[in-house]
Amino acid sequence: MAQERRIDAAAKAREALVGDGCVSVKDAVKDLGFSRKVLEHAMKAGSLPYVQVGTRRRVIPKKGLRTWLADRLVLK
Repeated sequence: MAQERRIDAAAKAREALVGDGCVSVKDAVKDLGFSRKVLEHAMKAGSLPYVQVGTRRRVIPKKGLRTWLADRLVLK
């Protein structure tokens, strides 16, 4: 029963993350002005969530991208 609740909570968290939709890596690069390599490194390191579509295509949840950017916000 407890494991079922953990699985349900994890599924709900994943659904919430992609609920706003996703953007392609190409669009994220274009919109943010970052290099593709920066985003790919963040995805590989696990700090930027992504959805694997097929064997090669990846899309980034909008909410995950906003969170990743907010975590790197520098205020002086």
